[in-house]
Amino acid sequence: MDKQAFREEPPFPEGTWRLFEACKHYGFFYLKLDHSEKGQQLLDLKKVFDLPSEEKRPYDTGQFLGYTAPGGTVIDRNGTRDRMEVWNLGKDDIMKPGYSIPKPPLLLDSQKTLQSFTQSCHEVALTILAALESLIDLPNGTFADLHRLSAESGDHVRFLKALPQPDTDRRTALGENTDFGSITVLFNRLSGLRVLEPGRQYGENHWEEWPWVQPQPGHAIIKLGDALVKFTNGLIRSNLHRVDPPLGIQKLVDRYSLIYFSRPRNDVVLKRLPDSGFIPSLADGVVEEELTSKEWIERRAAGKRHGKFKGPGTEKASPLVVV
Repeated sequence: MDKQAFREEPPFPEGTWRLFEACKHYGFFYLKLDHSEKGQQLLDLKKVFDLPSEEKRPYDTGQFLGYTAPGGTVIDRNGTRDRMEVWNLGKDDIMKPGYSIPKPPLLLDSQKTLQSFTQSCHEVALTILAALESLIDLPNGTFADLHRLSAESGDHVRFLKALPQPDTDRRTALGENTDFGSITVLFNRLSGLRVLEPGRQYGENHWEEWPWVQPQPGHAIIKLGDALVKFTNGLIRSNLHRVDPPLGIQKLVDRYSLIYFSRPRNDVVLKRLPDSGFIPSLADGVVEEELTSKEWIERRAAGKRHGKFKGPGTEKASPLVVV
């Protein structure tokens, strides 16, 4: 899809309706972006992974933001460790000089580039959210207020490196999960990302039921997250996905990804939005949990860094529709 085809007011063009169908049924779509090359260029910061282990170790503090060495998180209920190396850079730390999460010189010197990338991805997220709020008849600006760039939030930039795996020991590098924010903007060059096929229930783990999401030149991969599931009471889907070793010769090389996660303000309570006739009503007797965005992030992310698996997310709240 091309974001230039989205319109925030009726009559909605075909591109806007295609966006809506993708968000309801798949929770994933490709988005053509004029500045996708900016994301690809930032992937060149992958050399931050080449720093000696003794230089990276001080930045691995056991917290969500900062550096995480391979095996630093739990990916399933069996306590299996990931096969990823990760740098998480918080949006607030990137955009506000007053924040001081330690970073190596290479990332400090790239602050302006990271700020530009953050602003661009945030604008992409707001464009998608504005189109969605019009389609489900929410008041204009609802999502923009919930996702203010200037407000403290769990937005962050992630550099991710998946290590090659020998044929004698190949397994999932990152287990089944849903993203726990609103909009995820993903750039990568190699395969590995897989999604749960619509119509399949969580828990079915047949290899062929997880289609590959292949990178497309000039496009970002957009994923919808748990926050939108909660805001729309399951109308929008946050799809389960995982990362497996790539096929063919791609399995022999390191796999790098650059990701921007857009999330609601820290103080936003994740619950059904009341001002839309399109959003399904709560079932009789259902009382929503009063969790803020910050609390939801802590539940989903922090536990995995301390050897606890908190579950894959909102997969049971999302409609599973065969399309």
